[in-house]
Amino acid sequence: MKAHMRRMNDAAARAAMKAGDAPLVIWNDDTLEGDLQFLPVLGDFVPRGWRVASKWDHTISGGLSHTELCAMVRHIRKNTEGRMGFALREDGGRVRIFIRE
Repeated sequence: MKAHMRRMNDAAARAAMKAGDAPLVIWNDDTLEGDLQFLPVLGDFVPRGWRVASKWDHTISGGLSHTELCAMVRHIRKNTEGRMGFALREDGGRVRIFIRE
């Protein structure tokens, strides 16, 4: 199972790199709930100009509801300086937090 998830994650990273995908930057809390429906899947790809700030063990489909995800993103944006971006890994929908350098 782990090998299968790894292949999916690698495929997502290659596709994101080829497409030039980047983390989703959420500029406004008013549109947060709608914006989070469009989180890109980057796998382990880290686009140029970004760095991974944190990895989260919660999944959107499993242990983290959409409401909890919104609350988490609001908290991170409120308590962290810098331009934050959000993306998913392919392996279970883990949320990954990026900071624009």
